Amino acid sequence: MVVKVFIPNESNNLAKILRDNGYAVTVINGEGRDGAVKIYWCIVTRKKLNNVLKIINKNNPQAYITTEAVNPISLNK
Repeated sequence: MVVKVFIPNESNNLAKILRDNGYAVTVINGEGRDGAVKIYWCIVTRKKLNNVLKIINKNNPQAYITTEAVNPISLNK
């Protein structure tokens, strides 16, 4: 699953919190309607999705979150 989280730029460092809990995160700077935002991408298994969502909600309950299923491919064959 890909979890995308959109939060205002000045919000707490969600990337550090997720990384401290063992999740890899990519952070992208963006521009929203009301100003600068951070976009966090985190790829997790379905089993771990609820835990990641709980961490996000606990640390930034105003976050806008989207999820989508992905089919990973390996080019190293």
